[in-house]
Amino acid sequence: MQLVVTAIRNQEGNIKGYLGVATDISELKSMEESLIISKEKAEMASKSKSEFLANMSHEIRTPLNGIVGMARLLSESDNLSDKQTRYIRILAECSTQLMELVNDILDYSKMSAGGIILNNHAFNLRSCITKAVDIVSQRASDKGLDLKIDIPTTLPENVTGDARRLKQVLFNLLTNAIKFTDTGFVKLSVTFRDIPSDELYKQSKKILFTVQDTGIGINQVDQTRIFEVFTKISKDDRFYTNTTPGAGMGLAISKYIVNAMNGAISVESDGKTGSTFTFYIILDDETDIVHLMKLHGKELKDKIAILVDDTEDNRIFLMDAFYSWGIQAISFSSAREALNYMEKGPGFDIAIIDLCMPNMSGLELTQAMRERGYKQPVIGLSSIGIDVHGQEWFDHFTTKPISKSRLFNLVLRCLVTKETTAVHITHDSPQVPETGELRILVAEDDYYNQILITELLSTLGYKNVKIVSNGKLCVDEVSTHGYDVCLMDVKMPVMDGLDATRRIKKMRNPPTVIAISASVLDADKSRCYAAGMDGYIAKPIQLEQLESVLKSLELRKR
Repeated sequence: MQLVVTAIRNQEGNIKGYLGVATDISELKSMEESLIISKEKAEMASKSKSEFLANMSHEIRTPLNGIVGMARLLSESDNLSDKQTRYIRILAECSTQLMELVNDILDYSKMSAGGIILNNHAFNLRSCITKAVDIVSQRASDKGLDLKIDIPTTLPENVTGDARRLKQVLFNLLTNAIKFTDTGFVKLSVTFRDIPSDELYKQSKKILFTVQDTGIGINQVDQTRIFEVFTKISKDDRFYTNTTPGAGMGLAISKYIVNAMNGAISVESDGKTGSTFTFYIILDDETDIVHLMKLHGKELKDKIAILVDDTEDNRIFLMDAFYSWGIQAISFSSAREALNYMEKGPGFDIAIIDLCMPNMSGLELTQAMRERGYKQPVIGLSSIGIDVHGQEWFDHFTTKPISKSRLFNLVLRCLVTKETTAVHITHDSPQVPETGELRILVAEDDYYNQILITELLSTLGYKNVKIVSNGKLCVDEVSTHGYDVCLMDVKMPVMDGLDATRRIKKMRNPPTVIAISASVLDADKSRCYAAGMDGYIAKPIQLEQLESVLKSLELRKR
């Protein structure tokens, strides 16, 4: 019951009495309680969905990691016949397609929560496009279709962006075009134009892609629905949810990715014959970097960079960038760790520091460096712009997402053209240990992944490797023998990787712990870092990513 009392006043404003209104709000309260219960149920359902996706991802990715990895190693074997090479290629392509389906499901979950994050890095644009076409070429051939590709010879070769996401969009569009075309052709055309920039050495490109087919067409009404999730088209030109192969998520995810790349996607069709999908994205052109490396490569050689960022993807991107420029790089996940390293005495030439990090920020780290007399140039990484307190301690800033060309521009200014007030501290170039000196412990319960990881490490030249099958054995091994790095599977019997890491990090001089996980959900990554892990590698393990992580550890160990 709700009671509202109002005073009744005369013309002079004096109270003459009161008016009370009592209202039965039982139904309203019941509705409020129902809404609260519904909200709690929805939150529980969302949590259950996330947990289900995480478990499903792990269970599927774990065996797929072995399939993809072994197929790659087998393809590099000597004396393979043409038939064996073809079989291995088909095996690799099929397992990759299955992995992409798993990724689509997880991407949809992330997309619903607004959580797809681009992983920008340098890549060869022409190679990325041709690889996407190669994946679908056999499908087109099987249907007797002419698969055409038109790429201008002047297309920028080296760009910065998310190659995997671009290939995912191209794969989705080409696959759909082939699926709904019975006769004729499917054609991919690529054009580009420059985007003016005020930054030295930086040139962005607007890359325009067109996928044209001679298939069944899409009517005007349905064109407005085609980018919605779970919408699919059948051969009688009507939309269904279960009449054609596929999960019905590809175009919706493609649109999300294209938008995230500062682009747009659209479709045109007369509704009778053929469709044309067009999209554009913005990429940084790295071609000038290749030219400038020829001019200044010798000046950058043997320089040493310290990279400080609490986000693993950013550290990997930075490590790859600096190695491609001939600069030795040492990465740290925390400011305190980096400062401790500096105080041990090894010299360096430049520091790249993220401004926003937990416990000790990049601003605090740079201030501490200046107070201790470090005069090397510092480039700050900021997600919020450059108008920040303490910017006088930095030589330059760049914003996230990190552009490789923009960063290279600033590195050249600091180390070559000397556009900085910093005074370098002289030092002797450190002797980097030969590959294989790292003592590596692998904690992995899956037998086939044990073999795969061992082979990958052997390919990279690492021989001092020991394998254990659960977290308890890992803890026991670390406590009795010294290791530099532990590659730790997260889900293991007896004791999982999280609990094992917590115990290891309490030991004196613990090794660096890198998570090896089949999960790609951000929540699972956060749990790994909260447990004390120093890095995260998702299955299937990429040889290049593993190499980048271990190179960084080698430099720290010198």
